Amino acid sequence: SLPEKAHTISVEYLIEIIANRVKELIENDFEKFLSLMYRLDVSENLLKKIMSSQNGEMLYIEIAKAIIKREEEKIRWAIQNDVTPVKEKELTRFAAWRKYTVWWPSYFFYELFGRIGLENLKVNISDGGHIENLGVMELLRRECKLIVAVDAEADPNYGFGALENLTVRARNELGIDIRFREDQIPEKVIRPHPSHGYSKQRFAIADLYLLWEKIEVDGEEQVVYYEDKNVGTFVYVKSSVTAPKGKPLLTPDDGLLYGTYKYKLYHPAFPHESTADQFFDPIQWESYYQLGQFLAADMLDCDELSKMDEEDMPMLSLDELQEYFETGRPLFFEEPEINETAQAAAPPEDMGYEM
Repeated sequence: SLPEKAHTISVEYLIEIIANRVKELIENDFEKFLSLMYRLDVSENLLKKIMSSQNGEMLYIEIAKAIIKREEEKIRWAIQNDVTPVKEKELTRFAAWRKYTVWWPSYFFYELFGRIGLENLKVNISDGGHIENLGVMELLRRECKLIVAVDAEADPNYGFGALENLTVRARNELGIDIRFREDQIPEKVIRPHPSHGYSKQRFAIADLYLLWEKIEVDGEEQVVYYEDKNVGTFVYVKSSVTAPKGKPLLTPDDGLLYGTYKYKLYHPAFPHESTADQFFDPIQWESYYQLGQFLAADMLDCDELSKMDEEDMPMLSLDELQEYFETGRPLFFEEPEINETAQAAAPPEDMGYEM
């Protein structure tokens, strides 16, 4: 612990204190250690570099130095930007009234024109999507091996604007090429065919390739180039509707299911209706709810996902999911051997309805 009466301590002593705490956390509670590093905003890449190049006591010392360096950077930035805490007693009566009275449109325009800063007493918090609407960039930055992204934005023309923005930014900013497989091009498999208005499938699979990355050599930043260095898998899921597999035995007496099955017929824009519509009736709500179920079922190749008992659902590891998207091996059921003669003679099964 820090000395009680000392006004200043040496940097060496501070490093020793922090290094001892880092050692304790790494040995006893590694998850908490990672959480604290995230909260302190220590660079993830720097932390990986230290942990891969150091061991023993030097590991803890280098991490302590990284923590101190990051805190120094924050202090310098605060000084340069004149970030001074506003004391209540220094506020005039009018300023105090403004502090507790919010006229929200002004903060909306601050955000719109990039005028957000620590000099403002308040900031507008939105739902994100201002830079990259799928939320994938930070997952790529964290080097996740398997990324599943659901694109549920209103896109009635299937222009894939969010996906295009992601692929361009990932390539230019991170050096990662999102390369869809030949039979998984979104424009071909997800965009509805004009001849019948349905999508072939609801998702597309891409491989992630690292083209270049910045590394530090002898204190200097250098760019290293790669050729087809596979670093992960990206599964892109899009709000879409595939053709029904059969006609269900529904009657108007079962109003909710009957209306859900008919919803696409009377609302051709589904599932890309305008987001200005914020008042869903029960049938519209159920239609989008079931759409989510079908999206998950198709992605995991499980026709009966919504009917499976939660207690009977198998626990899937990331390795199993990764293998599934790479090889197509069934996750839930083994593929049965099919007798073609018997299959041809068998009557068609009731396939139920589908969104």
